[in-house]
Amino acid sequence: MIDVVTASPDPEVWKALRTRLEESVTAFAAVRQDLNNRYQERGMPWASWDSAEFEAVRVWCTDISAHADSAHDWLDYCAAIETLDRVLGAGATEALRLVTERAGEVPGIVMRHVYLTWIEHIYANDASLRVAPRDLEAVAEEFRKLDRQLPEIARERVRASCRGSITGINGAGNYGEVGTLTHQLSLRRRQMPVRRLVLNIPNLLLKIKPCLMMSPLAVSQYLPRGASDASTMQFDAVIFDEASQVFPEDAVPAIARGQQCIVVGDRQQLPPSSFFRSGGDDEEEEFDEENENLDVDRLSGVESILDVLIGMQGIGVDEVYLQVHYRSQHDSLIRYSNHYFYEDRLLTFPAASVMRSGLGVRSLYVPDGRFDAGGSRTNRIEANQIVDTVFDLMRTQPMDESIGVVALSRAQADLITKLIETRRLDDRSFDERFDTELREKFFVKNLENVQGDERDHIILSVGYGPTSGTGLVPNRFGPVNIEGGHRRLNVAVSRARRSLTVAHSLRAEDIRSEMLGSRLLRRYLEFARDGEAAIEGAMDGIPSGEAESPFEAAVGMAIEQRGYRIVRQLGCAKYFVDIAIVSEDGGCYDLAIECDGARYHRSPSARDRDRIRQEILEKLGWRGRFHRVWSTNWIKNAGGEMDAIEAAIRRSRALPRTAAARELALPAVEPAVSTLEPAPQIASPIAPTGGLGAAPLAFANYDEADLAGFPTRADLREEDALRVAAVVAAVVAVEAPVHVDVVVERVRQHYGLQRAGGRVRRAVEDGINAAVGRGKIAWHGRNAPRSEVRQFLVLPGDVEVTPRGASLGDKIRAADQICEDEYRAAIFHVVRAVVGADRAEVTTAVARALGYGRTGGTIEHRIGQSIDRLLRSGRLEMRLGSLVICD
Repeated sequence: MIDVVTASPDPEVWKALRTRLEESVTAFAAVRQDLNNRYQERGMPWASWDSAEFEAVRVWCTDISAHADSAHDWLDYCAAIETLDRVLGAGATEALRLVTERAGEVPGIVMRHVYLTWIEHIYANDASLRVAPRDLEAVAEEFRKLDRQLPEIARERVRASCRGSITGINGAGNYGEVGTLTHQLSLRRRQMPVRRLVLNIPNLLLKIKPCLMMSPLAVSQYLPRGASDASTMQFDAVIFDEASQVFPEDAVPAIARGQQCIVVGDRQQLPPSSFFRSGGDDEEEEFDEENENLDVDRLSGVESILDVLIGMQGIGVDEVYLQVHYRSQHDSLIRYSNHYFYEDRLLTFPAASVMRSGLGVRSLYVPDGRFDAGGSRTNRIEANQIVDTVFDLMRTQPMDESIGVVALSRAQADLITKLIETRRLDDRSFDERFDTELREKFFVKNLENVQGDERDHIILSVGYGPTSGTGLVPNRFGPVNIEGGHRRLNVAVSRARRSLTVAHSLRAEDIRSEMLGSRLLRRYLEFARDGEAAIEGAMDGIPSGEAESPFEAAVGMAIEQRGYRIVRQLGCAKYFVDIAIVSEDGGCYDLAIECDGARYHRSPSARDRDRIRQEILEKLGWRGRFHRVWSTNWIKNAGGEMDAIEAAIRRSRALPRTAAARELALPAVEPAVSTLEPAPQIASPIAPTGGLGAAPLAFANYDEADLAGFPTRADLREEDALRVAAVVAAVVAVEAPVHVDVVVERVRQHYGLQRAGGRVRRAVEDGINAAVGRGKIAWHGRNAPRSEVRQFLVLPGDVEVTPRGASLGDKIRAADQICEDEYRAAIFHVVRAVVGADRAEVTTAVARALGYGRTGGTIEHRIGQSIDRLLRSGRLEMRLGSLVICD
């Protein structure tokens, strides 16, 4: 530069140099702008292109030139970043770089941000979602509390309704069905037989006992049945329980008496026994060892009323399948039957223990047991082992846990009973266990008569096995080996609530019979020995270990990351605990965690979702070991929810795990507090008597108007019509409905006249017309027959008519001075009070209640006319020989 300056004094040279320099600066600015467009300054090793040193730029350019082949990718990357910043906002790319350097994670991070933003928007616009976890639990707990009270309140409503239907029968005297029952209750001997009593009080019976529990045979024996509905005792609903054991022909008479029929039964349990119909010896004929394939179901066609109705589905018959199994307190007790008999349709709940003494199915193999096939047909060694087991259970299990023994044959059941009685003579310390007053007393039963029974602990005696002497195993297994034997087996293995001990000298491998019952007996012995591994086929539902939703998967992963062992989807048949925390020793589960995921929202009702499932789990050992995670709270504060889960785990592990029986007790339920008002009392003019029919039936006295406050300053025949109208209105106000002749007589007496001649009657009629014109009184004509038009006076408005008897002075109104409505009201009250009576009794009772000492003549005719009109109008009907009020 110095050389140029000293050697070139010519100004033109300077000008040319300046021009070239300016052009170079302009070209550099253009290049720099292009660099700014293509390469962001924040990615360069300098703060800005203006401050960049030439050497640094040269090195950078050399490096770019050396990697020119990848320039296209770089430009695409820059364009993508520019687009991302434009879509997500300035600085979004830089924020992503701070989170991850993996491009594959970017879509998930972006979508999470989008979803969170979307959720926050929904939260901000939906107040129902802004609920704290403790508020959700408080609402659920309040619902559970009220829902527990609902059954008791419903029962109280039913009782109140029943009480209301019989209110008023006190004071029914000796009339009708109430009178018949009252008389029978007063007798000390020679009382009417039950069947005859029922025939005499059918309507009263249904009033005081609206629900009757009877066998089908008793229905035919005791309940009236006629050619018409009016002569047949009918019911709103007829319900059959254990319908698989009811012959169709036995059920028809009961069904014919009902407006609706509900049949409850299980086709996989015992059919009705035909023993009593054949006249043979029950077990000796049915279960003869030499003739085991005898078909005991001797009726052709269907076996039971249950089968009949199943065949009628779609033609007025609907089927509802009861899917929830609640009896077994350990799922292994129903696992076998659920799979082999019910196609895994039963909804069962997992117990809190993997397996522990006193719960579940246990195999008690008696290898030295021998079946005396040619003699007693018993297995004495096995029976002794069963007796030991019975007394061991009585010694170790709480007093409130019941015990029962089921044997596959009657001979084995008889032997066990005999051995237990012998042991009791030697040791009387267990006598309280055999108390017949226990709610569930101890029993020993054979397979045929145990259906319908259940106990906490059941011991099942197979009995059959290697025979005495030979050690061979004949494949004859009594009732299990005959047609329908599989159903008998199902009954036997599903009686236990807490534990089932299978005592057997027979091994599964010894069973070779192809009869269905025998094959399933083999499977059951395998199940008792090997547990779940013996169950054939796969279960429907979600396999254990597979979360049902991403939310549950996230909760499970977070728990595992904190060092806890978990089991996902714990269960065996349709209902699964979402996540179960395994105890430190691995022998049970410390905590059940339910997430409000897909299964929670699929629940058909709040009762099922928020109460029943939790209570059943608590009953199965999860009491105090249940925790719910709400998805909304997990999304907002997963860390806080995890802290709550850990706190629940600590509380659960602090609970005692000693007495399994106490742990599995039903959850305490607060006694229901009914807020119902007492049953409304039906207003009745029948005087209370303090007992059923303890006094004659009577209505309240007829009150006569007191007219002493009305002055009599003039002769009635010359009295002002308005003054007479006031007197007339006073009479009607007290005595309505009152016959016009009675009004005339009351006014005549008030004015001290000796008789009511034509002028007196016209004066009273003028007063009546004046009172009617002023709206003080009215002519009764609402329900009056034509003969009573303008005969009776009442107060204006629709006032209920109440029947009345004699006056305090024992004065009795003439039969024609009692209006039709009063007769009808009297008849209704009498029929309601006596519940049901024939026409003559009702007529007599109404006449006596109205004050008449005898019937006949006009009074009997008037009452009869009213009864006829009520029958024609449908307000009364003849039912089972008695007049009754139509429902």
